[in-house]
Order: sequence, then C-alpha cells, then structure tokens
Amino acid sequence: MIPTVPFIGDAAAVGLLDLDRAYAAVADAYRQAAAAGPVLSTPPALLMCHPSAPRIEMKAKGAQLPRQRVAGFRIVADRHDAEGDASHDVQWLYDMDTARPLGMVEMNTLHAVRTALTGVVALEALRGQACEKVAVLGAGRIAKWLVRVLAARTAPREIRVVGFRPGRGGALAASHGASVVGVDTVDDAVAGADAVIGISSARQPILHARHLRPGMTVIGMGGGHEFDVSVLHAAGRFIVDELAFASVTGSLGAWIAAGTLDGLAAHARLDAELGQVLQGAAGRTGPDQIVFAIVQGMACCDLAVAADILARGTAGPHPGPFPAGGCPDMLPP
Repeated sequence: MIPTVPFIGDAAAVGLLDLDRAYAAVADAYRQAAAAGPVLSTPPALLMCHPSAPRIEMKAKGAQLPRQRVAGFRIVADRHDAEGDASHDVQWLYDMDTARPLGMVEMNTLHAVRTALTGVVALEALRGQACEKVAVLGAGRIAKWLVRVLAARTAPREIRVVGFRPGRGGALAASHGASVVGVDTVDDAVAGADAVIGISSARQPILHARHLRPGMTVIGMGGGHEFDVSVLHAAGRFIVDELAFASVTGSLGAWIAAGTLDGLAAHARLDAELGQVLQGAAGRTGPDQIVFAIVQGMACCDLAVAADILARGTAGPHPGPFPAGGCPDMLPP
C-alpha cells in the first residue's frame, strides 16, 4: 500500500511561517554543509527542457540534513511566455534512516522567503558590526521579504531601495516604515551605504567598483549579470555559499561564460564559503576591508525551512534545533 503523505500548500505554509525559526534553519543548514560533509545531491541540480516545449523548464535539487535526519528533493516547473512567468515549486521530504516519505511542502512563497533570509544570514555573518545604511538593488517579490527581514533583524537606520521598473522602489518603500526609502538610481542607493545587497533581474552590470567604499559588505544574489567583475577585483575578501552553483548562474556564472574570469581563477580567488564563516572562519579581516559575497542559495536551506514547516504543521518527528518564538509583524499583510 502506498502511504498517504501530508501536503502543506502555499497559503498554509505561509500561515505556519516563523521567520525567527526559518532564519535559524537557514544558518544551521549552512553550518551542516560546512561541517557534515556533502549535503547536496550529485549533481546538485538536474535540469530538463524539451524542444517541443521550449517555454517549460524543470529542475530538481536534492539535499540532506544529517542532524535532522531528513532528506529530499525540491522540484520546480517554470513557464516563461508572453503572459509572464509562472512557477510550481514543491519540496519532497524523506526520513534519512527509513526512506519513509514524510510529506510535501509547496515552496512558491517559502523559496522567496528563504532567499531573502539567506541574504541576511550572509550579511550578519560577514559584516561583523551594525549597519547604519543598507542599499537593496531590486524591488521585486524577494526584495520585499528582504527588506522586512533586514528591518526586523539588523535594524539599520536607513534602507534604500532602487527598483528597475518605474515606481517599484517607491512602492516597496511605501509599504514599510520611515526607515525604508525608495530612490531612483544605484548611485543614490549606495551613496554612504555600509552594505549593498543585489537581488535584481538585471542582465547587465548595475554595480561597479566605483560604487564601493572601504569597509563595505557587498552581496550579490541576482540570477543574471548583476555586478561588474571590477567589484571582485576591488574586494579584499571573496565569499560564496556554494561555488559549483554560483559558477553557472548570477554574476560569477556570467563572468565565466563570457571569459572575463576563468573558473580556476575564481576557485583560487575564493577565501571561504559562507558555511565555513558561520563555523568560525574569517569573513572580514580588517575594518576597512571590502567583503564581496555571491550567495545563490543551497538546496539544504530550502529543505531546512520546509522541514520546520512540515513538523509544525503535522506534529512530525523532525522539528529541528530551531528556536521558538515568532515575528508576526514580519509576515505579509
């Protein structure tokens, strides 16, 4: 008999979301990636697209969390056409010891939340001190969550948001408090900023070395050619969360594909992975050092967030070592 497994849909998952716990889950997943050996599938991502359906792309990304004894695959189907993009995103979870299916969690919103949390985990690990001003480059769905988490956790005096469609930055800022300000240009956003987080859909570089200043922490999370390679050359430290995936997507992937940077040179330039920094490796070695990180996310982080949601929604056996307590003000209205 095929067992019936619980399914937690998108709305229910958001209702169960506790961003303090989700933040801890993401940070813990990175630590496990650094300390517990390989936690990703081989290959890390499996892609599928047929010429008869060129608008449909599918991918599967597997991971495991040895501490929680849970493993699984996130399966995504994307459609790209004139009507816009659509995505169907589900995380399957299994018991690592018995291979018993634990359940499925819809990730349409949770993946955006996880991505935003990843950026803030990286910022807090690499910055090493409070931020007065943070620039957010991008004003889309993930940026909305990013601003919420930044405002609640790091509490900078000002968050400047620039969108790349008319009115997007101002609209995002208007839905938050006075500390969030919409600006018109990247120059306006990064002027005087202690940290810059890029989460745009830009296909041409929007951030260059001329935008940087001593002591700045720069995090690139966009899927396209978001940053110019001069940012890497100007940085004193270079961090990624997972080099293999970062080498085929985002700014680093664009540099390698264009021949601007060789893959071996990128590996040689790397100072540490984010999980190693969370385990105690140096993220910053001096107050004036520019730290540059490319954070594209890891499947183990999605798995960790989904595992916590599933356990809380079903009273399941894998709650994970995540702190209790919530941030209801950080949930979407």
